[in-house]
Amino acid sequence: MIRLCAFDLDGTLLDSHGILSAGTAKAVRELFRSGAAIALVSGRPPCYTNGFFLQMGIRGFSASSNGAFITSPSGDIIRNNPFPAQLTAELTVMLEKHGARYALQTQSGIIGNRAASASISERFVNYRSMMSSFGLDVRLPETVSDIGGRLIPDVLKIAVTGGNLALTEYRSLISSSFPFLAVSFSGDTVLDINLPSDSKGSALVAIAEVLDVCMEDICCFGDYNNDIPMFRHSGFSIAMGNAGDAVKTEVDFIAKTNDEDGVAETIRRILLPMNRNEV
Repeated sequence: MIRLCAFDLDGTLLDSHGILSAGTAKAVRELFRSGAAIALVSGRPPCYTNGFFLQMGIRGFSASSNGAFITSPSGDIIRNNPFPAQLTAELTVMLEKHGARYALQTQSGIIGNRAASASISERFVNYRSMMSSFGLDVRLPETVSDIGGRLIPDVLKIAVTGGNLALTEYRSLISSSFPFLAVSFSGDTVLDINLPSDSKGSALVAIAEVLDVCMEDICCFGDYNNDIPMFRHSGFSIAMGNAGDAVKTEVDFIAKTNDEDGVAETIRRILLPMNRNEV
């Protein structure tokens, strides 16, 4: 029986425009009602994650910023692991010295540096529109001109999106200057910097410990390389059809793409029968 099911958001639960379809929301709700706890495990910050539970009409676990911040269905904080402010200051000085575009994720939002693009991502605009339908307001990402070197508390993740160097060069630079940090791609155009204890895999383990769920009763869906640690801590792992080949080799099953409601189809065809047969 599936007792815990974890979902990546962008490229997995959401379509290419960052929208949760009505069919997928309904399927996840049915899985929840069949006895599975639901977790959203994402590289997004908390304020751009939790609202999807409202759309699905359920409560669940939220692991944001690649697992740096985790909350229970009741809103209790399970993990809050921000960067030390001095480390953030040192990182931002180095990034700006090399012309990087980057953003800091906090509990309340996203702050971009002066080199960051002024454009607002479509997925954040769509999320804010969805939240407004529930009478809630979400602050859009903001650009601040003087981040470098500032002692900013509560930074959960730093995302580099470009600059004077290629992202692979920024990865090498960060890894050589701060070898204790976790540096990974969460998309073709986003390089994530986290503390070493934070990953989607460690987040899934933390949630499973709260629920006292064993690995074979955990299922997860994902589409990118940063989802692989989560796959390795689940009994049944599912990659989306839009995932790369390296991701697909790590899983037990390949679903249809996120634009084909692959999550919903897999839940109804495979996961719900598994749970109903155990009842």
